[in-house]
Amino acid sequence: VWISTGDGGLYWLSQKSSRFPNFSLQRTDGSPAFFSTIDRSRDGMLWCSSGGRVYKIDISRRAVLRRIDVQVGSSPRGRPEFIDAALMDEHDNLWCGTWGQGLFKVNLATGRVDNYRYEKGVVGYSIARSLARGSGDTIWTASYYDGFMQFDPSTGSFLRYNGIRTESAWHVMRDRQGRIWAGDDLN
Repeated sequence: VWISTGDGGLYWLSQKSSRFPNFSLQRTDGSPAFFSTIDRSRDGMLWCSSGGRVYKIDISRRAVLRRIDVQVGSSPRGRPEFIDAALMDEHDNLWCGTWGQGLFKVNLATGRVDNYRYEKGVVGYSIARSLARGSGDTIWTASYYDGFMQFDPSTGSFLRYNGIRTESAWHVMRDRQGRIWAGDDLN
């Protein structure tokens, strides 16, 4: 069990001791930094996000092995740099969903970061709150203002799914049978 916190770093349940060891990055004021997402690459290393960056962490040594800046500059509308969702694909690309800056693809081998945004009229905040694997290499996104969309990495395009009557999507996931589950704030 892994737990990321808003002010205490990263905890994991040690099955040997039934305790929760801790790892954290330090902010400039000395307080622990938050981790907003946790994922694991094929080599077994953890990739965690904090403050618009992703960190490769060797938890056995409690060491940061690599840092990649994902969000460059400030986020729109005064929101701080923050990664809301992450998804590791089959090619060890880490996809990061953000509030206001859309979807980022982080190539973990090279450190290259690509940004994909979608805009819809005046509202178009380009928000990706939650991510799930679709069929093939596609990715489902839950967007607060634009509902549920499927992203195709081969074309870089988003296709809005109109089967659910909502524009306020909060979460999307894929179960073991490949079914896509979606949650909104209407009910």
